Amino acid sequence: MNTDPLAQALGRAAGASCSASLRSMGTELLCTVDSGSLLDVVKALVDLPQYHHLSTITGVLGEGGVRVLYHFWLGAGLTLEVLCPAPSAALPSLVPLLPAADWYEREVHEMFGVQFVGHPHLVSLFLPDDWTEGPPMLAREEP
Repeated sequence: MNTDPLAQALGRAAGASCSASLRSMGTELLCTVDSGSLLDVVKALVDLPQYHHLSTITGVLGEGGVRVLYHFWLGAGLTLEVLCPAPSAALPSLVPLLPAADWYEREVHEMFGVQFVGHPHLVSLFLPDDWTEGPPMLAREEP
């Protein structure tokens, strides 16, 4: 796959560091993005018809916080990776740009505690209304 147009669009949106971090993982592409550039990068993707479809958003707990992965697909896969340092993980909401991000952001918020700033209705999807134990994926086992 020719990634030059994608790398150029990412570079214009987020600077050289984003296009330089574009790497191939088999048939998929992965790009690390800083949280301050996320909206600009997604806007650039929306303008590229082959990358406009948001498949899902996932969270992965790791060293230093939660990695939020934005998976795009239409003919080829592209994942944007953003590190949210714990304990105050926050990212801008994609809902104003991509309404389909609604439930994905709600799930990542509920399970990992990531705040999606600007989300119109960031409420629980799975946990009961009286849940008080915090995000389940952040729970630590007692020794």
